[in-house]
Amino acid sequence: AIARLWEFRRYLKHLVRLAVERQPDAIICIDFSGFNRRFAHAVKAAVRVPVVANGDITSPEKALAVLRATGADAVMIGRAAQGRPWIFREVAHFLATGEHLGAPSANEIKHLMCEHLQEHYSLYGEFLGVRTARKHIGWYVKALPGGEAFRASMNLLEDCASQTQAVADFFDTLGAQMDRLPAFSTIDNDRDAGQMVDCGTGGAQHTTPALQASA
Repeated sequence: AIARLWEFRRYLKHLVRLAVERQPDAIICIDFSGFNRRFAHAVKAAVRVPVVANGDITSPEKALAVLRATGADAVMIGRAAQGRPWIFREVAHFLATGEHLGAPSANEIKHLMCEHLQEHYSLYGEFLGVRTARKHIGWYVKALPGGEAFRASMNLLEDCASQTQAVADFFDTLGAQMDRLPAFSTIDNDRDAGQMVDCGTGGAQHTTPALQASA
C-alpha cells in the first residue's frame, strides 16, 4: 500500500509538471477520470486551463458531489446520456436550484426520438441507418414499461418508416398510461458518449449552459 501511494504521488508530480509545461500551447482542458479525481485539486491549483472530472456521473447528485470533491470546473457525462439526453438539463437545473427537474413527458420523448431517427437515417441511409438505430432506440426504452418487449419486436423491422412509426406508437401508448416518464434509475450502458457539462468557467467544450457548482 505504501509503495502504491508513492507511485501515485510520483504520477501526480509528473502530471502537474506536464500540465504546467504544456498548457500555453497544447492543452485546452484537462480531463480526470475515475481514481484520478483525488489529484484534481493539485492540478487545478497549478494550471490556468479548465479541469474536467468524469467517470460514472449518472445523476445530478453525483455531478454535484464530484464537483465539490475535486474542485473541477466541469463534469463530463458519457454513458448516462445514452437514451437519456435530457440528463444535461437535469444536471443544470439541479446545480442551479438544488431541486430536481420533472421527468419529460412521453410525447416530448416521442418527438425527440423521431427527430433523432430522421437525422440518423439522413447520415447512414436506410439499410445501415435502420440497423444502427436499433441500439439507440433500445437505450431510450430500456427502463420503460414494456420496453424490452418493444425492443424485441422493433429489432425485426427493416425500413425507416416502419421503425419510426413503431417508436411513435410505443410512446403514444405509453403517454395514454402516464403523463411523464418514470424517474430514471442508473443505467449500465456500454459506451461513452463523451459529452461535457460546463460549470461556469466557459472553458469546457460541447456543453450545456453554465452551471454553478455552489448550488
